[in-house]
Amino acid sequence: MRELVPGGYLFLTTGSVDSLAYRLLRANWRQMLPPWHVHFFGKKSIAFLLERCGFNLVNISYKSKNYPLGLLVERRAPNLYQHLKSAHIDRWSIRWNTFDIMFIVARKTQAI
Repeated sequence: MRELVPGGYLFLTTGSVDSLAYRLLRANWRQMLPPWHVHFFGKKSIAFLLERCGFNLVNISYKSKNYPLGLLVERRAPNLYQHLKSAHIDRWSIRWNTFDIMFIVARKTQAI
């Protein structure tokens, strides 16, 4: 981060331990991917870390995603999937926001 000049913007994504998905799934949460993800954050902890590193938090948002309906049904109800396959369920999707991925925008305030 030393290369980023004061006033420069940092954009990042990370999982959110504030999410219901994390609270329900814990070790089975889709973001629990050691060794790639070894530190986990909520809104308060990422804001605190950014501030300690010389950044002001500009925005945190949560992006929705299209989930293929066929894949969801196949994983949860394989027998139902076999019946719906002929109705081309693989062409359908559901736009859903699990609020477990934070998109963060921060602005550097000082050199560290």
